[in-house]
Amino acid sequence: MRKFFCGCLAVICLISLAACGRTPIPTPQPTPEPTPTLAPAPTFREPTPEPTEPPTPTPDTRSLTTGRHREPGTPYRPIAVMIENEPPARPQTGLLEADVIYEACIEGAQTRFMAVYNDIVPEIAGPLRSARLYFIQAQSEWDAVYVHNGGPKNPETDSYIYGPNAEHIKARLDAEGNERTYCWRTKDRRSPHNLYTNAKKILDDLLDYEAVCLQPLQFDDDTGHAYAPTYSTVKLPFLGAANMVSYEYNPGDGLLYRSMGGKPFMSVSNYDGALRQFTCRNLIVQYCQYGKFEFEDQKLHNVALIGSGHCEFFIGGLWRAGTWVRLGLNQPTRYKLDDGTDLLLQPGNTVIALHPNIKQVKVD
Repeated sequence: MRKFFCGCLAVICLISLAACGRTPIPTPQPTPEPTPTLAPAPTFREPTPEPTEPPTPTPDTRSLTTGRHREPGTPYRPIAVMIENEPPARPQTGLLEADVIYEACIEGAQTRFMAVYNDIVPEIAGPLRSARLYFIQAQSEWDAVYVHNGGPKNPETDSYIYGPNAEHIKARLDAEGNERTYCWRTKDRRSPHNLYTNAKKILDDLLDYEAVCLQPLQFDDDTGHAYAPTYSTVKLPFLGAANMVSYEYNPGDGLLYRSMGGKPFMSVSNYDGALRQFTCRNLIVQYCQYGKFEFEDQKLHNVALIGSGHCEFFIGGLWRAGTWVRLGLNQPTRYKLDDGTDLLLQPGNTVIALHPNIKQVKVD
C-alpha cells in the first residue's frame, strides 16, 4: 500500500515538473496605429497679371452748336438761314429746330433772325429774307453755308454783302434768281413774306462741304452759377417798345418762353406742322454799337461785331453779367463772366440778342 502511494506521488511530481518546464504563451497585444505625419501645406505662387491697356477715354461727342451728346463721328455741317420777323411773316417755320439764333435790328424797329442749324436741319425754313453785313460777320464764326434772299449788292457801298466783305463764305445760296431749285413761294401770304427754303436738301447736295467752327461756345450740365441772382422775366426793347421782346423763365422745364408785343411768340414745327411757343435754353444779350449804312435811298443799320462790350446772360433761371470781345473776322466772340471765367451754357439751344447798347433790358 505504501509502495502504491509513493508511486502515485512520484507520478504527480513528474507531471508538475513537466508543466513547469513549458514556455508560456504570450497574451496578444494590440498593434498601435501609426501616428500620421502631416505634410506641409503646398504653397501657390500668385499668377502674374497680364498687362492690360488703360481704358480708352470716351471721346467728347458734344455738339459744337448745342452741347448735346451726339454719336461719335457725326460731322459738323452747319447752315445759316436768314429768317424774317416782320408781322406779315409770323408765325415763322424752322425757328424751333435752330441750334443758335442771332437776332438784330434791321430798318425801322423790326428785327431779323439768322438761324444756325447743325444738330437738326429742317426741310422748311422761312420766310427767307435778305442778308446784312453784320449777319455775315456772325456767320463767319460757324463757317456755315449761308442762305438768304438778296441784300445790299452795290460794291460802292460799305454794306456790300459780296466781295472782300464776304470772302470767307465757302458756300452760299442767294435765292434771288435761284428760287426753283431750293426755294419756293407759298400762296397763303403775299410776297415778299412767303419765300421758304429746304435747308436739308441744300446740305445734302453739298457732299464735299467741310466746315471749321471758330465759335468755342462751352457747355456743361453744371454751369456753376449757383450763387447768381434769379429772375422771372427779361424784356428786350431793341429799338421799339411796340415790339418789345420778352422771355419768361419756367422753372418746371428750365426753359425761357418768348413773347413779342405782349403775345406768345409762336412758330411752326417741322415735325408735325403744329404751332408751338418758341423757347430757348440760354439767352445771351450782347450789347453792340449800332450805326448807319448809306444804301441807295435808305439808311441801313450797321452793328459792330468786331470789338468788345457788355453782356448779360440768362441761364437756368439765373442772371449773370459779363463781357464779350472779338478781335477780328477770323476770330471767335469770347464770352466771359465778370469774374473773368469763361461762360458755361446749358446743353440746348441759344439765342444771341445783338442788342443796341443805348437801350437796357429790364429784368424782373
